Amino acid sequence: MVTIGLQTFNRANTYLKAAVDSILAQTHKDFELVISDNASTDNTEEVCREYTKKDLRVKYIRQKINIGYVAHVNFLRTQVKGEYFLGACDDDLFKPTFLEKCVARLEDNPEAIMTGTNFIEFNDKWSTSPHDPKKFFPNEKDLYRRLKRYTLFYESDGKEMFIYCAVWRREAVVNDFFIDYFVKYPYNWDFQDMNFIFRGLSKGRFEFVDEVLFLKRAWPDSFDPPVKKSPPRRIFNTLVYSRLKRFFTPFFYKRMGQIVKIKELSLWERAKLIFWTFFVMGRLFWRKKI
Repeated sequence: MVTIGLQTFNRANTYLKAAVDSILAQTHKDFELVISDNASTDNTEEVCREYTKKDLRVKYIRQKINIGYVAHVNFLRTQVKGEYFLGACDDDLFKPTFLEKCVARLEDNPEAIMTGTNFIEFNDKWSTSPHDPKKFFPNEKDLYRRLKRYTLFYESDGKEMFIYCAVWRREAVVNDFFIDYFVKYPYNWDFQDMNFIFRGLSKGRFEFVDEVLFLKRAWPDSFDPPVKKSPPRRIFNTLVYSRLKRFFTPFFYKRMGQIVKIKELSLWERAKLIFWTFFVMGRLFWRKKI
């Protein structure tokens, strides 16, 4: 029923086993786990092949060369055989009832394109409180209203998390690929996530399980306060250059192209969504957040 695509690279001796174990411990048993190894140089292959011997639901694929983040995400979407898809990372954790509750919600709501859950972020030093769904989950049934609300959410409140903490219907992912702008625009992989979610919202409404069933591992210094004052050049980079760099990434312009193509919206609604996209672009200059 569910294809779980897990991307991994050089995590055999740190987080990979815990991530795989949390998936195999799911109370919903009808799934396949496809592990794609992005040409790891550690003993990832050995660890993964051991899992394939222990559990027939596990399939291991090793890339001949490292194909990069975006191509790796796209590759896993070509492997979907189930009715539903969950994209997983090699350092995140799922609570045992994650799949059971997400799949049940999708089965009960055939008009929904995705079901997600609440989450926390954590690492070896700290963990956050559960996030406020009002700040990252668009629950409106009306198409325009949910797209507007998602546009105005802040990235830092978790609006991109439905890439990780959600089960999607197969038709929402198999023909929706990312474009690799990462080399030229180093922030853009996050933006790809948000544009994918936006496209999903245009296809159908989302369901939500307000329980913390997903644990997203964060970088150790993600919420640590700065220790020293920044020198003038760094202040300039933070206040001006980084904002301009985000301003001119393809993210916003791709979003506008998406809006124009949504025929279910009236011309006036599409114009208003483009306005709100420009608003978010301008917002970067006083909050540096999308």
